[in-house]
Amino acid sequence: MTVPGPQNAVDAALLRDLAAGRLEALEALYDRLAECLYGLAVRVCGNETRAGEIVEHLFTEVWERRERAATTVEFVPRMLARCREMALGSRASSAVAVSATASLTAGETANRNFLDQLPPDARAAIEIAYFEGLPVHAIAARMGTTRTQVLDHLRVSLDGLRPLLDRGVFPGVGS
Repeated sequence: MTVPGPQNAVDAALLRDLAAGRLEALEALYDRLAECLYGLAVRVCGNETRAGEIVEHLFTEVWERRERAATTVEFVPRMLARCREMALGSRASSAVAVSATASLTAGETANRNFLDQLPPDARAAIEIAYFEGLPVHAIAARMGTTRTQVLDHLRVSLDGLRPLLDRGVFPGVGS
């Protein structure tokens, strides 16, 4: 999954055009974001068909609320967060989430190498928290550890990621 770059003058112009009701602007935003959103949705909900529906629904929401789009700060991160939220909500309670070691596309592999730098427990905790949306107590049960240890693992993960975010290693994602 390749994360789009930060909102820039081109994005701002697209969002203004979108707010003005220009369908071409929605199409351009779709071309720019759909692959990334789809990859995230598949990873979180584990179902390609449902992931496609989520992306379609996201862009329908954008179009229906297009007047607000031009005033939205950090449009790309908000789209990613909404996609994750929808994908987490779409999982059936009996569904098994996609494993942290699921096969990745070439783009995802390039963007995920940073996880290899984390200690294994810290990596597992952050992946479970983000991709599966489990609360700390459930992560602790899954990992066979305490809530305090999970919180420590999450802190280590975030501390490890913060310098990478600050250096701009992940365009479009800020700390």
